[in-house]
Amino acid sequence: MDTFPAGTESLCPVCLIKLPASITADENGVFLEKHCPHHGPFRTIIWRGSRESYTAWLRDGGPSGKYRSSWHQKKCERGCPFDCGLCPDHKVETCSAALMVTNRCNLNCPVCFTHGRKEMLHEPSIAELEEMLRFYRDASGSPFPLELCGGEPTVRADLPSIISMARSLDFKHIQVNTNGLRLSEDPDLACRLKEAGATVIYLGFDGVDDLPYLTTAGRELIDIKKRAVENSARAGLAVVLVPVLVPGVNTGQIGRIIETAKSWMPTVKGVNFQPVSYFGTYPDTPRNEDRLTIPEILKMLAEQTEGEIGESDFMPPGCEHRCARSRRFI
Repeated sequence: MDTFPAGTESLCPVCLIKLPASITADENGVFLEKHCPHHGPFRTIIWRGSRESYTAWLRDGGPSGKYRSSWHQKKCERGCPFDCGLCPDHKVETCSAALMVTNRCNLNCPVCFTHGRKEMLHEPSIAELEEMLRFYRDASGSPFPLELCGGEPTVRADLPSIISMARSLDFKHIQVNTNGLRLSEDPDLACRLKEAGATVIYLGFDGVDDLPYLTTAGRELIDIKKRAVENSARAGLAVVLVPVLVPGVNTGQIGRIIETAKSWMPTVKGVNFQPVSYFGTYPDTPRNEDRLTIPEILKMLAEQTEGEIGESDFMPPGCEHRCARSRRFI
Protein backbone atom coordinates (compact mmCIF):
# COMPACT_ATOMS: atom_id res chain seq x y z
CA MET A 1 0.00 0.00 0.00
CA ASP A 2 1.39 3.38 -1.06
CA THR A 3 0.21 6.42 0.92
CA PHE A 4 0.39 9.95 -0.45
CA PRO A 5 2.31 12.38 1.78
CA ALA A 6 -0.48 14.95 2.08
CA GLY A 7 -3.51 14.06 4.17
CA THR A 8 -7.00 15.41 3.71
CA GLU A 9 -10.33 15.47 5.52
CA SER A 10 -13.62 13.71 4.89
CA LEU A 11 -16.91 12.83 6.59
CA CYS A 12 -18.27 9.61 7.97
CA PRO A 13 -21.00 8.60 5.49
CA VAL A 14 -23.18 7.42 8.39
CA CYS A 15 -22.96 10.08 11.11
CA LEU A 16 -21.32 12.89 9.06
CA ILE A 17 -18.66 13.76 11.63
CA LYS A 18 -15.45 15.21 10.17
CA LEU A 19 -12.57 12.71 9.98
CA PRO A 20 -8.92 12.81 8.96
CA ALA A 21 -8.45 10.88 5.74
CA SER A 22 -5.62 9.66 3.59
CA ILE A 23 -5.21 8.97 -0.12
CA THR A 24 -3.61 5.63 -0.84
CA ALA A 25 -2.68 3.71 -3.96
CA ASP A 26 -2.16 0.06 -4.87
CA GLU A 27 -2.37 -2.05 -8.03
CA ASN A 28 -6.16 -1.56 -8.17
CA GLY A 29 -6.14 2.23 -8.16
CA VAL A 30 -6.23 5.25 -5.84
CA PHE A 31 -8.47 5.23 -2.75
CA LEU A 32 -9.75 7.60 -0.09
CA GLU A 33 -9.46 5.96 3.33
CA LYS A 34 -10.88 7.06 6.67
CA HIS A 35 -11.90 5.55 9.99
CA CYS A 36 -14.89 6.63 12.07
CA PRO A 37 -14.64 5.77 15.80
CA HIS A 38 -18.36 4.90 15.75
CA HIS A 39 -18.84 3.23 12.35
CA GLY A 40 -15.46 1.80 11.45
CA PRO A 41 -13.26 2.01 8.34
CA PHE A 42 -14.21 3.15 4.85
CA ARG A 43 -12.16 2.75 1.68
CA THR A 44 -13.54 4.29 -1.52
CA ILE A 45 -12.09 4.12 -5.02
CA ILE A 46 -11.49 7.58 -6.52
CA TRP A 47 -9.22 6.75 -9.48
CA ARG A 48 -8.94 3.43 -11.35
CA GLY A 49 -5.48 4.04 -12.69
CA SER A 50 -1.89 4.27 -11.55
CA ARG A 51 -0.56 6.57 -8.86
CA GLU A 52 1.51 8.27 -11.56
CA SER A 53 -1.49 9.03 -13.77
CA TYR A 54 -3.38 10.40 -10.77
CA THR A 55 -0.58 12.73 -9.68
CA ALA A 56 -0.10 13.88 -13.30
CA TRP A 57 -3.81 14.74 -13.51
CA LEU A 58 -3.58 16.75 -10.28
CA ARG A 59 -0.43 18.50 -11.45
CA ASP A 60 -1.91 19.58 -14.78
CA GLY A 61 -5.20 21.01 -13.51
CA GLY A 62 -6.99 22.67 -10.68
CA PRO A 63 -7.77 26.27 -9.77
CA SER A 64 -6.17 28.92 -11.93
CA GLY A 65 -4.71 30.77 -8.98
CA LYS A 66 -7.25 33.61 -9.22
CA TYR A 67 -8.40 34.41 -5.74
CA ARG A 68 -11.31 36.36 -4.33
CA SER A 69 -11.03 39.57 -2.42
CA SER A 70 -11.09 39.44 1.37
CA TRP A 71 -14.85 40.12 1.34
CA HIS A 72 -16.83 37.36 3.05
CA GLN A 73 -20.32 36.75 4.36
CA LYS A 74 -19.86 34.58 7.43
CA LYS A 75 -17.38 33.50 10.05
CA CYS A 76 -15.50 30.22 9.86
CA GLU A 77 -16.58 28.40 13.02
CA ARG A 78 -16.83 24.64 12.39
CA GLY A 79 -14.83 24.60 9.17
CA CYS A 80 -15.56 23.15 5.75
CA PRO A 81 -18.07 21.75 4.86
CA PHE A 82 -20.20 22.81 7.83
CA ASP A 83 -19.66 26.54 7.26
CA CYS A 84 -20.49 26.15 3.58
CA GLY A 85 -20.53 29.51 1.83
CA LEU A 86 -18.30 32.54 1.61
CA CYS A 87 -16.28 32.27 4.80
CA PRO A 88 -12.69 33.58 5.21
CA ASP A 89 -11.34 30.15 4.20
CA HIS A 90 -13.13 30.34 0.84
CA LYS A 91 -10.24 31.62 -1.25
CA VAL A 92 -10.79 30.71 -4.91
CA GLU A 93 -13.06 32.93 -6.95
CA THR A 94 -16.38 31.60 -8.22
CA CYS A 95 -16.27 30.03 -11.68
CA SER A 96 -20.03 29.43 -11.97
CA ALA A 97 -23.03 29.51 -9.67
CA ALA A 98 -26.02 27.20 -9.45
CA LEU A 99 -29.22 29.00 -8.48
CA MET A 100 -32.00 26.66 -7.31
CA VAL A 101 -35.22 28.27 -8.52
CA THR A 102 -37.53 25.47 -7.31
CA ASN A 103 -37.46 22.00 -5.79
CA ARG A 104 -40.59 20.97 -7.70
CA CYS A 105 -40.10 18.48 -10.53
CA ASN A 106 -42.27 16.88 -13.21
CA LEU A 107 -40.35 13.60 -12.99
CA ASN A 108 -39.92 11.24 -10.06
CA CYS A 109 -36.59 9.63 -10.89
CA PRO A 110 -35.46 6.67 -8.76
CA VAL A 111 -32.02 8.32 -8.50
CA CYS A 112 -31.83 12.07 -7.93
CA PHE A 113 -29.41 14.10 -5.83
CA THR A 114 -31.45 17.33 -5.70
CA HIS A 115 -35.14 16.44 -5.77
CA GLY A 116 -36.41 15.68 -2.28
CA ARG A 117 -39.73 13.89 -2.34
CA LYS A 118 -40.60 14.81 1.24
CA GLU A 119 -39.19 18.31 1.34
CA MET A 120 -41.28 21.41 1.86
CA LEU A 121 -41.77 23.57 -1.21
CA HIS A 122 -38.73 25.73 -1.91
CA GLU A 123 -39.48 28.30 -4.58
CA PRO A 124 -38.00 31.77 -4.01
CA SER A 125 -39.84 34.76 -5.45
CA ILE A 126 -38.27 36.77 -8.24
CA ALA A 127 -37.45 39.47 -5.70
CA GLU A 128 -35.65 36.91 -3.50
CA LEU A 129 -33.79 35.50 -6.51
CA GLU A 130 -32.74 39.01 -7.51
CA GLU A 131 -31.34 39.57 -4.02
CA MET A 132 -29.37 36.31 -4.31
CA LEU A 133 -27.98 37.28 -7.72
CA ARG A 134 -26.94 40.72 -6.51
CA PHE A 135 -25.13 38.99 -3.67
CA TYR A 136 -23.41 36.61 -6.14
CA ARG A 137 -22.31 39.50 -8.30
CA ASP A 138 -21.12 41.69 -5.44
CA ALA A 139 -19.26 38.85 -3.73
CA SER A 140 -17.28 37.98 -6.84
CA GLY A 141 -16.76 41.47 -8.16
CA SER A 142 -18.23 40.61 -11.56
CA PRO A 143 -20.92 38.35 -13.05
CA PHE A 144 -19.97 34.77 -13.96
CA PRO A 145 -21.77 31.85 -15.66
CA LEU A 146 -25.09 31.15 -14.02
CA GLU A 147 -26.93 27.81 -13.85
CA LEU A 148 -30.67 27.86 -13.19
CA CYS A 149 -31.47 24.51 -11.64
CA GLY A 150 -33.95 22.68 -9.44
CA GLY A 151 -35.87 20.38 -9.16
CA GLU A 152 -36.95 21.26 -12.68
CA PRO A 153 -36.68 25.00 -13.51
CA THR A 154 -39.15 24.86 -16.41
CA VAL A 155 -42.07 24.04 -14.10
CA ARG A 156 -41.97 27.73 -13.15
CA ALA A 157 -44.18 29.71 -15.54
CA ASP A 158 -42.12 32.83 -14.73
CA LEU A 159 -38.79 31.29 -15.76
CA PRO A 160 -38.40 33.72 -18.70
CA SER A 161 -38.84 36.62 -16.26
CA ILE A 162 -36.14 35.15 -14.00
CA ILE A 163 -33.79 34.93 -16.97
CA SER A 164 -34.58 38.52 -18.02
CA MET A 165 -33.89 39.70 -14.48
CA ALA A 166 -30.53 37.90 -14.44
CA ARG A 167 -29.67 39.52 -17.78
CA SER A 168 -30.52 42.93 -16.35
CA LEU A 169 -27.95 42.27 -13.62
CA ASP A 170 -25.34 41.66 -16.34
CA PHE A 171 -25.16 37.86 -16.15
CA LYS A 172 -24.21 37.07 -19.73
CA HIS A 173 -24.06 33.26 -19.70
CA ILE A 174 -27.31 31.76 -18.39
CA GLN A 175 -27.75 28.00 -18.48
CA VAL A 176 -31.06 26.22 -17.88
CA ASN A 177 -30.62 22.74 -16.40
CA THR A 178 -33.60 20.67 -17.54
CA ASN A 179 -34.98 17.19 -18.17
CA GLY A 180 -36.58 18.49 -21.39
CA LEU A 181 -40.22 17.53 -20.71
CA ARG A 182 -41.63 21.06 -20.89
CA LEU A 183 -39.39 21.94 -23.82
CA SER A 184 -40.75 18.96 -25.73
CA GLU A 185 -44.40 19.71 -24.86
CA ASP A 186 -44.36 23.45 -25.56
CA PRO A 187 -42.53 24.40 -28.79
CA ASP A 188 -42.82 28.10 -27.87
CA LEU A 189 -41.06 27.71 -24.52
CA ALA A 190 -37.61 27.52 -26.11
CA CYS A 191 -38.36 30.74 -28.01
CA ARG A 192 -39.45 32.51 -24.83
CA LEU A 193 -36.30 31.37 -23.02
CA LYS A 194 -34.14 32.51 -25.92
CA GLU A 195 -35.83 35.92 -26.11
CA ALA A 196 -35.44 36.35 -22.36
CA GLY A 197 -31.67 35.83 -22.66
CA ALA A 198 -30.98 32.15 -21.99
CA THR A 199 -27.66 31.03 -23.45
CA VAL A 200 -27.77 27.24 -23.34
CA ILE A 201 -30.04 24.33 -22.47
CA TYR A 202 -28.22 21.82 -20.25
CA LEU A 203 -30.24 18.73 -21.17
CA GLY A 204 -30.21 15.47 -19.25
CA PHE A 205 -29.49 12.81 -21.88
CA ASP A 206 -28.73 9.37 -20.48
CA GLY A 207 -28.86 7.32 -23.69
CA VAL A 208 -29.88 7.02 -27.31
CA ASP A 209 -32.81 4.65 -26.70
CA ASP A 210 -35.35 4.14 -23.91
CA LEU A 211 -33.54 1.40 -22.00
CA PRO A 212 -31.28 3.60 -19.82
CA TYR A 213 -34.14 5.96 -18.93
CA LEU A 214 -36.17 3.10 -17.47
CA THR A 215 -33.44 2.84 -14.81
CA THR A 216 -32.44 6.49 -14.36
CA ALA A 217 -35.87 8.09 -14.74
CA GLY A 218 -38.36 5.25 -14.42
CA ARG A 219 -39.99 5.85 -17.80
CA GLU A 220 -39.34 6.03 -21.55
CA LEU A 221 -37.95 9.42 -22.55
CA ILE A 222 -35.90 9.27 -25.74
CA ASP A 223 -38.62 10.74 -28.00
CA ILE A 224 -39.11 13.56 -25.49
CA LYS A 225 -35.37 14.30 -25.51
CA LYS A 226 -35.34 14.44 -29.31
CA ARG A 227 -38.27 16.89 -29.42
CA ALA A 228 -36.59 19.07 -26.79
CA VAL A 229 -33.49 19.31 -28.98
CA GLU A 230 -35.60 19.99 -32.10
CA ASN A 231 -37.54 22.78 -30.40
CA SER A 232 -34.31 24.29 -29.05
CA ALA A 233 -32.83 24.20 -32.54
CA ARG A 234 -35.82 26.05 -33.99
CA ALA A 235 -35.45 28.72 -31.31
CA GLY A 236 -31.72 29.09 -31.92
CA LEU A 237 -30.87 27.89 -28.43
CA ALA A 238 -27.63 25.99 -27.90
CA VAL A 239 -27.79 22.60 -26.16
CA VAL A 240 -25.28 20.63 -24.10
CA LEU A 241 -26.13 16.95 -23.58
CA VAL A 242 -25.57 15.68 -20.03
CA PRO A 243 -25.46 11.88 -19.64
CA VAL A 244 -25.34 10.56 -16.09
CA LEU A 245 -23.25 7.41 -16.46
CA VAL A 246 -24.31 4.42 -14.36
CA PRO A 247 -22.23 1.21 -14.46
CA GLY A 248 -24.02 -1.51 -16.37
CA VAL A 249 -26.85 0.81 -17.44
CA ASN A 250 -25.57 3.16 -20.14
CA THR A 251 -21.78 2.93 -20.17
CA GLY A 252 -22.06 0.89 -23.37
CA GLN A 253 -23.74 3.84 -25.12
CA ILE A 254 -20.97 6.43 -24.65
CA GLY A 255 -19.80 6.24 -28.27
CA ARG A 256 -23.37 6.32 -29.61
CA ILE A 257 -24.12 9.40 -27.50
CA ILE A 258 -21.13 11.14 -29.09
CA GLU A 259 -22.35 10.16 -32.57
CA THR A 260 -25.84 11.47 -31.77
CA ALA A 261 -24.38 14.75 -30.50
CA LYS A 262 -22.39 15.14 -33.71
CA SER A 263 -25.50 14.53 -35.81
CA TRP A 264 -27.26 17.38 -33.93
CA MET A 265 -24.51 19.93 -34.47
CA PRO A 266 -24.46 22.94 -34.51
CA THR A 267 -27.34 23.06 -32.03
CA VAL A 268 -25.56 20.64 -29.70
CA LYS A 269 -22.33 22.28 -28.59
CA GLY A 270 -20.98 19.62 -26.28
CA VAL A 271 -21.40 16.56 -24.12
CA ASN A 272 -20.77 16.59 -20.39
CA PHE A 273 -20.47 13.04 -19.03
CA GLN A 274 -21.15 12.86 -15.30
CA PRO A 275 -20.55 9.68 -13.28
CA VAL A 276 -23.52 8.87 -11.05
CA SER A 277 -23.39 10.47 -7.60
CA TYR A 278 -24.58 8.24 -4.78
CA PHE A 279 -26.45 10.64 -2.58
CA GLY A 280 -29.87 12.22 -2.38
CA THR A 281 -32.54 9.59 -3.00
CA TYR A 282 -30.17 6.76 -3.93
CA PRO A 283 -31.62 3.80 -1.98
CA ASP A 284 -28.57 1.62 -1.27
CA THR A 285 -25.04 1.99 0.07
CA PRO A 286 -22.79 2.01 -3.01
CA ARG A 287 -19.96 -0.45 -3.40
CA ASN A 288 -16.68 0.37 -5.11
CA GLU A 289 -17.77 -1.69 -8.12
CA ASP A 290 -20.78 0.65 -8.48
CA ARG A 291 -18.53 3.66 -8.97
CA LEU A 292 -17.04 5.15 -12.13
CA THR A 293 -13.84 7.16 -12.15
CA ILE A 294 -12.34 9.50 -14.72
CA PRO A 295 -9.77 7.08 -16.24
CA GLU A 296 -12.47 4.49 -16.94
CA ILE A 297 -14.66 7.00 -18.74
CA LEU A 298 -11.76 8.27 -20.85
CA LYS A 299 -10.85 4.71 -21.79
CA MET A 300 -14.44 3.90 -22.78
CA LEU A 301 -14.64 7.08 -24.85
CA ALA A 302 -11.50 6.10 -26.75
CA GLU A 303 -12.66 2.51 -27.29
CA GLN A 304 -16.23 3.31 -28.30
CA THR A 305 -15.23 6.06 -30.72
CA GLU A 306 -12.52 3.80 -32.20
CA GLY A 307 -9.83 6.30 -31.33
CA GLU A 308 -11.55 9.38 -32.76
CA ILE A 309 -11.47 10.69 -29.20
CA GLY A 310 -8.31 9.75 -27.32
CA GLU A 311 -7.54 9.59 -23.64
CA SER A 312 -4.78 12.17 -24.15
CA ASP A 313 -7.34 14.67 -25.54
CA PHE A 314 -8.45 15.48 -21.99
CA MET A 315 -7.11 17.71 -19.26
CA PRO A 316 -8.56 18.60 -15.84
CA PRO A 317 -10.78 21.67 -15.63
CA GLY A 318 -9.06 24.92 -14.73
CA CYS A 319 -11.48 26.12 -12.08
CA GLU A 320 -13.37 23.17 -10.59
CA HIS A 321 -11.77 20.53 -8.43
CA ARG A 322 -9.48 18.56 -10.70
CA CYS A 323 -11.30 15.28 -10.15
CA ALA A 324 -14.82 16.69 -10.24
CA ARG A 325 -15.74 15.45 -13.71
CA SER A 326 -14.36 14.58 -17.10
CA ARG A 327 -15.29 17.01 -19.81
CA ARG A 328 -14.55 17.42 -23.47
CA PHE A 329 -16.49 19.63 -25.86
CA ILE A 330 -16.96 18.35 -29.40
